[in-house]
Amino acid sequence: MTLSRDGDSVIGAIALVTGTLALVMLVSVPTGAAPDGAALQEPVATVTSASADLRARAVRTLGWRSLSPGAVVREDDSLFVPPGAEARLTFTDGTVLELDEKSLVVIEARKAGARRVAVRQGSVLGRAGQGTLELAARDGLARVPTDAEARLDLTSGSAQVSVVKGTATVGSGSLTAGQRGTLDNERLVPLAPWPVQLAAPEMGFRRFFHGTPPPLELTWTGAAAGDHVQVARDKGFAFVLDEAAAGAGSLPFARAEAGVFWWRVVDEQGAPRSEARRFSLLEDVPPVQLTPAEGEVALSTESAPMVFRWTQVRGITRYRVELSREAGFPTTDFSQVVDAVQLRVHVPLDEGTWYWRVRAAETGHEDAPPSAPHAFRLVHKPLLQAPELLAPEIEVKP
Repeated sequence: MTLSRDGDSVIGAIALVTGTLALVMLVSVPTGAAPDGAALQEPVATVTSASADLRARAVRTLGWRSLSPGAVVREDDSLFVPPGAEARLTFTDGTVLELDEKSLVVIEARKAGARRVAVRQGSVLGRAGQGTLELAARDGLARVPTDAEARLDLTSGSAQVSVVKGTATVGSGSLTAGQRGTLDNERLVPLAPWPVQLAAPEMGFRRFFHGTPPPLELTWTGAAAGDHVQVARDKGFAFVLDEAAAGAGSLPFARAEAGVFWWRVVDEQGAPRSEARRFSLLEDVPPVQLTPAEGEVALSTESAPMVFRWTQVRGITRYRVELSREAGFPTTDFSQVVDAVQLRVHVPLDEGTWYWRVRAAETGHEDAPPSAPHAFRLVHKPLLQAPELLAPEIEVKP
């Protein structure tokens, strides 16, 4: 059978429409939605801190979504940390993951009491909670028992494992605190300890500051003549911010801005003589209140709790809401901590004018500055609505 030119055009048009519909169906999968109508997995972890929004993608979906501090993470989620950032995940079983910049991990389903995290790229520090934490790479995995701590690093091309605390099973062997090695097809190849040991600050150290960041003292031991200490913005040390002779064993580092920084000790040729560590300087700014606004009337009952809302502060996931009769807060009449940027609660205080404020409530950060106090009127019974004139153009006379 032969087709005319018009017949070819019809078939071409049908094919174009069919392809367009298929493409629309392909890209219209809701970001983060469960595939094939399946229910979403239960949350297994929370982003407890991050210096920038993470990228996340659920299993068998195409679109990436943003994850801010306080967001939940589910099994089979893929997570990516953007360049120049860092993040911390806290699992429901107490496991903690510290994710470096450019890290890509997959939170796999828990099996036989072990939590497995597949590390596709970057560097991950894991501290096991209840049960075993498995950090898996292409060449093998590190099994970290409860209360032990180990790092899996893929930035050099090979899978390098170093143990920070306790003992971990790595491939066919084991490593204890201070030891390191590489994985080669499930085989552990031990590496010599670093000649220079970094002392303080510890890996993942975070300091909050007001105004200008104060100097941070970097200390180490074991440096030889000709060694230098370096501080950079990136783990690859492409742009070194500060460099000095390492013989003194310490360096007061000061910068005028917040951010994530890396430091290490190198020899005269620039070859590493120590591990590279990350620390973060975070500006301590208070949240901004959203609801209730200044002068707003707020209803609070058992069946209709009041809602307080405020803005997210970078690196903060716990907040304290405080209420007082006076703007100066000589006393605090109500206080509650929440792991979110809103609080829904029945306020057990008398009706009248109250002031509220909110501040960060991270552990070890109790001196965080509060937001400016906002006044609102608290009521426990709905206010009577004013009558509505249906025909206001009609003049009513007594």
